[in-house]
Amino acid sequence: MTKKQIISLSQSKYIFILLLNINIISVFGQSIFLKPTIGIASLPLDSDSICMIPVYTGNYQTSGLQSGDTIADFTFYTPAGNPVHIQAELAEGKPILLVAGNYTCPVYRDKMPVLNYIYNTYPNDIKIFIVNVVEAHPINGPSPYSGSVWVTSQNQQQGVLYEQPKTYGQRKTLVNTMLSNMTILPTVLLDGPCNNWWEYFGPAPNNAYLIKPNGVVYTKHAWFHKSPDNMICDIDSLLGIPCNSSPASGSFVFNLDTDSFASALAGTVIEIHSTLTNNSSSAAEIEIKRLQNNIPSGWETAMCADVCLQPWVNAFSFQIPANSSQPFTMYFYTDNNEDTASTRIQYLNKYDPSNKIIQNYFASTLISSVSLNEHIPLQFLIYPNPFYDELIIDFEGINKESLIIKDIYGKSLYSAKLNPGKNNLDLSFLNAGIYFYEFNKDNNTHKKGKIIKR
Repeated sequence: MTKKQIISLSQSKYIFILLLNINIISVFGQSIFLKPTIGIASLPLDSDSICMIPVYTGNYQTSGLQSGDTIADFTFYTPAGNPVHIQAELAEGKPILLVAGNYTCPVYRDKMPVLNYIYNTYPNDIKIFIVNVVEAHPINGPSPYSGSVWVTSQNQQQGVLYEQPKTYGQRKTLVNTMLSNMTILPTVLLDGPCNNWWEYFGPAPNNAYLIKPNGVVYTKHAWFHKSPDNMICDIDSLLGIPCNSSPASGSFVFNLDTDSFASALAGTVIEIHSTLTNNSSSAAEIEIKRLQNNIPSGWETAMCADVCLQPWVNAFSFQIPANSSQPFTMYFYTDNNEDTASTRIQYLNKYDPSNKIIQNYFASTLISSVSLNEHIPLQFLIYPNPFYDELIIDFEGINKESLIIKDIYGKSLYSAKLNPGKNNLDLSFLNAGIYFYEFNKDNNTHKKGKIIKR
């Protein structure tokens, strides 16, 4: 080897080392220039504490990265402890889809069939990783997206009632529970103990990034695959494939599942439930708009359909697939004063203006009496719903509650006095069908709803 060749080789080694130090890898002639790594250096211990989780009530579209941004390098681990280094994955020359998820987010759970479909449709074209982030709706503390306890009705009905993990090991255990209870095809990674991915790519409960092989964000979804965003069409576009999306020409009907008026103790969250149903053979595109919001200065209202929105969001849209239903919940966040409020919501079919409903919702609060005997429970957890033979009712409080279960004709079929805490009810004698429950105090109904027996 000549002296010139030796010098050239030495320079090449120097350049190679330099490239590694600044996170550059060549992918089939195309260089990857990633931002400095966000971690994590090694597999965390199960005993490692989860760092403090700040409350974020901002816009998921503006948080994190945007289209055209270059992502940071990172390494996270599967529940089995296997590392996934994003730079090495990109070096294989395929786009990567990154999706945030967490078990207590019902939106994430509802979108899993779409994610599995993408996994099966593009097995050789893209890579998919789900990053398990902080729990959106824990039962033991405030939601990181509201600052208050926010156990969704869907979680109560489906029995997805879990605490916010306090250690990496607890986070791993909950992920394994999720994997046991759901069909999830993509690889799931655990965010670091200090929520590195959530802090950098979010904060958001179910956002998504489609990353080009060079590490640049091709598209971002504030909510994964939420209309009008379409991840399937985004992937097709990146791959140079025409996307043929079906028109949303369906229609919907609206039904109140509970009374349009609800009351509770001051300082609690009041929920009123309804359902939008699409009985047609095509998807229906629904636009929801808050027309009026007559609330006291210390109150807020929020809407929840395919996603749960922050109080300041007044309008949004979503699709109801053919022959499907979409629950809608109106939330009233009250203060500690006795007061009343109302809000008016419009439900409009985007492609059929005659298919429109306007619904008023009303709420009131009472100051709790000095007498403990007059306390009403702060929250009922009723699950699973649908159920088979056993229904669990869990509530806070000091006094017993009177429960009545009726059939669709209003006939009383079951009654009981329930103690505060967890109550396991044997309802095996009921036939499969729809039933309604009521909780009464002093001959007044203060909570009611629908249950389904399979």
